[in-house]
Amino acid sequence: MYRLLKYYAKKWLVILLCTSLGLAAGLVYNNYLQVPLYKSNATLLLINSDSQKVSQDATLINNYVELLKSRRVLEPVLARQSSHIPYDELVSSIEAKNEKSTEVIKLAISAKSPETSKSLVEGTVDSFKKQIKELYGDDNVLVVDDANLAAEPYNVYKELQLVLFTLIAATATVIILFFVYDFKGGRVKTAKIRTRKKRKPFKLSQLAFVMKAKSIFARRPKPVKKVAPAPVVPAKTKPKAVSKKKITSGTKPLKATTTKAKKKPVKKTK
Repeated sequence: MYRLLKYYAKKWLVILLCTSLGLAAGLVYNNYLQVPLYKSNATLLLINSDSQKVSQDATLINNYVELLKSRRVLEPVLARQSSHIPYDELVSSIEAKNEKSTEVIKLAISAKSPETSKSLVEGTVDSFKKQIKELYGDDNVLVVDDANLAAEPYNVYKELQLVLFTLIAATATVIILFFVYDFKGGRVKTAKIRTRKKRKPFKLSQLAFVMKAKSIFARRPKPVKKVAPAPVVPAKTKPKAVSKKKITSGTKPLKATTTKAKKKPVKKTK
């Protein structure tokens, strides 16, 4: 870990450069690549002519919500628009939902410009009211809130996107440097192993020297372990008899002496 952090400290300029590139990419995406979308909203209220609550019939409300996205309602709206918007694109940009336990339907349409979004909502509401009158024979749709003109795009978060781009660039740089560090370390290890395996061949002179050294060490006697001598116990010895010999001292011969003791006479007992 210490070596890895030290490696990162050496590559601080690379990390800073890649992080700056991520920040620049975020700015380019926010200002030139991202398509800002504007959303216009309207609120509708469904009632009956006899003042009965429509919420008592949930199926009827669901039919109204699905009718807002039908071709019968949207094709007249697209025919009035100067910009050629496909039907599938318009359907995907519509949000229609009913609030629970109410007779309220909220309609929202997103477009590339706030004026287009507002005109689409107004045209959809008018076409929807006409189709309800033709199908059900009753004018029970009231506009509570007219379509508004969006001031800012709803899908653009410049600060958050810049932070995300910067963090992604920094994280990707750190990960790539880690793999580079690991790859270099693996190559160094394999190179060391290969140098250990490769040995230079012996020359004839070196081989003769090695054989001679082996023979010398083979002849060398092994060291003998020193053993402490056992204690010497004096043995019992008998006195030696001195033989009769003539001992000369000077010119005169000397008489040899004997060590035989005289035997005492043994008394006989009856």
